[in-house]
Order: sequence, then structure tokens, then C-alpha cells
Amino acid sequence: MSGLSKETARLHWKSIYSQYSRAEVSAAICRTIQNTEEFIQAERVGLFFPRLWEVDLTSLWALAPTRCLFPRVEGVQLHFYEVSSLNELKAGYAGILEPPTSSLEFTQWHPLDLV
Repeated sequence: MSGLSKETARLHWKSIYSQYSRAEVSAAICRTIQNTEEFIQAERVGLFFPRLWEVDLTSLWALAPTRCLFPRVEGVQLHFYEVSSLNELKAGYAGILEPPTSSLEFTQWHPLDLV
């Protein structure tokens, strides 16, 4: 799908997504990601909490909670934070679940990190 516009990719995703359940598609994508060298070798992994139509990658957090970070929108920038439980995430920008301001911010990305 590389080289496609964002809108074309969304339309393609929606056509596939409607054929399968979100849980099935998300589980298949997570299995694929967790077996990649990039995920296995990553020191930190940037995830996001999905909206209803997005792939749910949160099961990757359960595999490596100390390596996974979640973003929070601050102004026009994303800042990534560690969370010790997915229950810590609270509704933020556009109702998307984000880490609380009390979470530890992560600021030093390295070549072995995966976002």
C-alpha cells in the first residue's frame, strides 16, 4: 500500500475492514507486528489508543508494557508517555484516550525505537 494517498489508503482499509471484524483484523495485525525484528529489537514502542474504526494495537502493550508508550496531544505536538496500566488513559483531544499529565514523559527516541 505504499505510495497511496492517505484518502485512498483509508478507502481501501474501510473496504477490507467491513469484510472482517475489527477484533480479527487487529489481532492479525498485532501478530504480524509482534513477530517483526523491528518490534522484537525495539527499545521503546509508540502505540496509540484507537478510535472505533482504527486498528487496535493495545494488545502489544500487554506483551511489553515497560517498552510501550502512548501519545498525548499538547498544542500541535504529540508527546509520548509511559503508563503502568491502560486504565490510566483518560479522554483527551477529540475524545481519544491519552496518558494523564502525571505520567512520565519519554523524550529520547533512539534508532532501535519503533513508532
